Amino acid sequence: MDLKEFRNCMGRFATGVTVVTCNEGDDCHGLTANSFTSVSLEPPLVLVSIDRNTKAYHKLKDNRFIVNILAANQEDIALHFAGKPYETLPFNWEKRTMVIVLNIH
Repeated sequence: MDLKEFRNCMGRFATGVTVVTCNEGDDCHGLTANSFTSVSLEPPLVLVSIDRNTKAYHKLKDNRFIVNILAANQEDIALHFAGKPYETLPFNWEKRTMVIVLNIH
């Protein structure tokens, strides 16, 4: 990861909603989180606060994850991962080298 790009990205994210995703075997998991912040530029570290009693915590603990920063018009995706799932997913899962990312329509 380019540190300058990471710094610019984190500098533009004052607050907002994110979806944190990971995979466990062939299963994809995610949760909506607004408790996301940059901790360090060197090394590049971020903090996502998740209650230890949630199912997502146990999926994300000791796992690789991706933080997807949502746009204002992506409320349906935030709601889906906040426990109000849609029958037809408002996104596509895309696998890349063992990491799951959101491919937003």
